[in-house]
Amino acid sequence: MLFLRRFSALCVLLCLQSVPALADGPARLVADFTPGSDEIGRGFSGATGLGNRMVFLSGDHEYQLGLWATDGTPDGTRLLADLCPPCEPALLGSTGTVAFYRVGQGYPNAQMQIWRTDGTPAGTFPVMIGPGNPLPSSMNGGLLFFTACSAEQGCEVWLSDGTVAGTRPAGEIVPGPGNGDVRQIVSAGGRGDKAFVVSGTSLWAADRSGVRHLLDASKLRSLFADRGRAFFVAEVDGEFEVWTSDGTAAGTRAVTSFGPKNPFGRIPFSRLVEDRFYFAARPGKGNDLWSVGATRESLRRLTDFNTPNANFQSVAKSGKRVLFVAQRPPGSYEPKLWVNTGDARSTAPLSGCPGGCPQAQSDLAPVGQGRFVFKGSNGSGEALWVTDGTGAGTRLLKPTGRYHDLAQYTLLGDRVLFEVTNEYETGELWLSDGTPAGTFFLAPGGPNWSHYWGWGGSLQAARTSRAVLFSGFPDEDAPYQVLLTSDGSPGGLRELGRSEEGRSSFPQRLLALRDRLLVQTCAATPEGSTQELRVVQGTESTVLLSRTQQSSSCGGDPLAYRLAALDDRAAFLLNEYSEGTSLWGTDGTPAGTAVLIPASPTSVTVDVVPFGNRFAAWVFVQTGTAQFGSQLWVSDGTPAGTSKLLDLPAGTEVYSLTGAGGRLYFFDVELIGNNKYRMRPWVSDGTAAGTHPLTAVNGITPDPAFTVEDGGVFFRFTPEGGRAEIWRSDGTTAGTGPFVTAASGMTDPQRMLAAGGRLYFQARRAGSTGTKGPLLPWVSDGTDAGTEVLAEAAFEEPGDIFYQPWEALGFLEAGGRVYFAAIDKAHGEELWATDGTPEGTALVKDIAPGPLSSSPRGMVAWNGRLWFRDRTIPQGMELWTSDGTAEGTRLVQDISEGPSWSTPREPTVAGDSLYFSAHDGEHGRELWVLPAPDVP
Repeated sequence: MLFLRRFSALCVLLCLQSVPALADGPARLVADFTPGSDEIGRGFSGATGLGNRMVFLSGDHEYQLGLWATDGTPDGTRLLADLCPPCEPALLGSTGTVAFYRVGQGYPNAQMQIWRTDGTPAGTFPVMIGPGNPLPSSMNGGLLFFTACSAEQGCEVWLSDGTVAGTRPAGEIVPGPGNGDVRQIVSAGGRGDKAFVVSGTSLWAADRSGVRHLLDASKLRSLFADRGRAFFVAEVDGEFEVWTSDGTAAGTRAVTSFGPKNPFGRIPFSRLVEDRFYFAARPGKGNDLWSVGATRESLRRLTDFNTPNANFQSVAKSGKRVLFVAQRPPGSYEPKLWVNTGDARSTAPLSGCPGGCPQAQSDLAPVGQGRFVFKGSNGSGEALWVTDGTGAGTRLLKPTGRYHDLAQYTLLGDRVLFEVTNEYETGELWLSDGTPAGTFFLAPGGPNWSHYWGWGGSLQAARTSRAVLFSGFPDEDAPYQVLLTSDGSPGGLRELGRSEEGRSSFPQRLLALRDRLLVQTCAATPEGSTQELRVVQGTESTVLLSRTQQSSSCGGDPLAYRLAALDDRAAFLLNEYSEGTSLWGTDGTPAGTAVLIPASPTSVTVDVVPFGNRFAAWVFVQTGTAQFGSQLWVSDGTPAGTSKLLDLPAGTEVYSLTGAGGRLYFFDVELIGNNKYRMRPWVSDGTAAGTHPLTAVNGITPDPAFTVEDGGVFFRFTPEGGRAEIWRSDGTTAGTGPFVTAASGMTDPQRMLAAGGRLYFQARRAGSTGTKGPLLPWVSDGTDAGTEVLAEAAFEEPGDIFYQPWEALGFLEAGGRVYFAAIDKAHGEELWATDGTPEGTALVKDIAPGPLSSSPRGMVAWNGRLWFRDRTIPQGMELWTSDGTAEGTRLVQDISEGPSWSTPREPTVAGDSLYFSAHDGEHGRELWVLPAPDVP
């Protein structure tokens, strides 16, 4: 549990401190390949008011989800912190001065963060980081109650007052590492910070003093709480009753006595209004509305419908009158507004309304002083109405036009925001304070609705003392919703400013050609998208190839892929779309860019790699309906220098083609049954006689990849009937065999690096507790006895869809040290370095202090230093550098100023410069260059 709480006030201050830049703007934009900007729409959720500010979740550039704050003006709207990707943030609750948000990282991290914000950058930070999911959760007074997990206590109820020190377990439902099985948390309301907790089918109370057991039940549901008291339906000793609790075991008791028959149905209707619990029950023939207070003597039946099909929708109270919406078939299938003034005999449909009383077509939304707004119709058209439960106090506020299938609302103090809509249509947003003058159409907007999927989302809005914030269309021709505010008057609608985004050229697949750079860019227009392959030197660029598609998006496959470089030449596969895939070569000039192996209906070029001073390519050939062959080709990068090297034996496939030491290595896969296969490593010296399997042993590898070292390769291999091992080959059968076996204590090896006469790799301990055990850093000298774990720091699991393949979390050598990103309990995921011994392995720097991860990615060695991207709260995800010491690890440049992320990607060294793509918040994602620095 230590890692969940080791987050001091000093740590938070360090998180919020600015980090000095290495220099003032050393990196510069190479070129704005797609100048101009576009207006875009962004999502909006999790809004709540905090004094004179509103905070909400929305997308930063590149749709990174962040926390924003606004005072209702464009100049007063700013990003507080980027939270992710990848994550699923959501509002958990608010005290009125502090709001809490869940940030769930999901697979493969399964990490949960609780962030708090007071609407300022300094007051926005995580108060807790750990495994688990903070749902269910509930607010009561100044406390957030939620669920969290630790190895010591399992998953239990936690609480937070918005400070790091005040975020802790409330207590243990199941002592020790067992899980508390928390299924629901409901705040008690009223005075005192208390919540009721459903654990399995038992009820508990939680507050600052701990957790208390209240009741065991066979079934427990429909839990509501307010004013310090809970009501719920439970089955105890075979009897279904309504129960109440004041938070003590002695004060937990049944308040009905219906007997053993379940009168509530599978999904009972129930509401808590003030101090009484309203519920539908059928102890006899009729399904009726009942209410009960804290004692059995307070039980009242409010209806005597004498029909099992009565349906209740909403309950409210105005003075001594109880209002509810109900259908009473077979007499009426239309929802009517009913009024009760004491007992079942007093219950009757609302009557006496001027012009006729309406049918109620939505829930009743309170607007103060015992009045409720709802959507209804009295036969003269749909409208918003207000009622106090009397005919004289029921009046039409404003017609909403034609009939709408559905309505939802959200409360905004003494006002209510309604959305009325039809399926797949843009909704209408109406604001009402319960008076005709204060009820008016605001704007088109709201989430779309589908009867199949249900609501596309709940209506999002928040307010301050001066304004209401919501999302809508500023006019009928607007292509997307924007953030809008209203001062509550018909003419008080204002835009917060449309979101403008610099057009991105999306540079990708960066490849160095000596001192030049190959890069692919894309420009999208409504008419189509154009992909270009460019060569860049400094800030000058030349287009080598260009293709235009009808798609107006740049999100598809790249133009060129599987790029390979040899000094100042490159070969690559080109996506010819409907024609297939062809192999091309280039010397970095348009004239020297040409097709080497054309696309063909019967053959596909699948891979290309450097092979000595040439390129080698695998060509897959379809020779019959169910027959295929494979060919190896070689090329010097020109059409004249391209030819077939040899035909491989029939049925041979080529995976992970790798050139090393003048040889080609690859894996062949053989299908041996239904969803069963076996693999063997092969080698080729470019002749038929020198092309053969490296071993007679069959096996499998989930990661068919080779790690190159001088004179040979390493690879993961699991012999049939054996366990995962690391094998080494020098290209001969005699020189191919196990390098590290399961006898070393490791299992599941992956992501290897050969450096300094040692092999670094990730693996788990054999016999790890849990399903798999963590991936740890290991090192080996080639013997099982000389294989050991370097540190108790875990790697992120494979399979993270956000990070690209070239950013896989492995090892990298720079300046005589080996670097990696790993997670320990106290620091989250940070930068580590090793000299190849456990004693020489340590955290380089806790860049995001405490358990908040800085998530180092995109590592590259350059000028004897490590360069990578990293994350802090004040600067976001930016470019960093390190010499392996804490003092020498620092921010290079805050390219996207403030907490937004520039997210540098694909750092690539070409000549004396470092190139990468980044988003500066103004030009979109474009190509940047960092010349050789003056500092070592």
